[in-house]
Amino acid sequence: MHKCYTSDLLTAREAAQILPSTSAATVSRWARDRLIPYVELPNGRRFFERQVIESLVTRIPARDDGILPGFGGSGEC
Repeated sequence: MHKCYTSDLLTAREAAQILPSTSAATVSRWARDRLIPYVELPNGRRFFERQVIESLVTRIPARDDGILPGFGGSGEC
């Protein structure tokens, strides 16, 4: 079973600070569109696993066009 510690969870803002040229709004949109996994609390707040966000660093171009690399313009594989 996968264990997630609170220090391993990031807010959308914290995740955006790790990802090049990516805003918190973009991270939230990716979560809403189910392009990236997240942990949702009963109150609706979403958090992102640090390991997942860090793995995206090499996949994200230095621009914010709202398209997650590997998913194309439609958001699908």
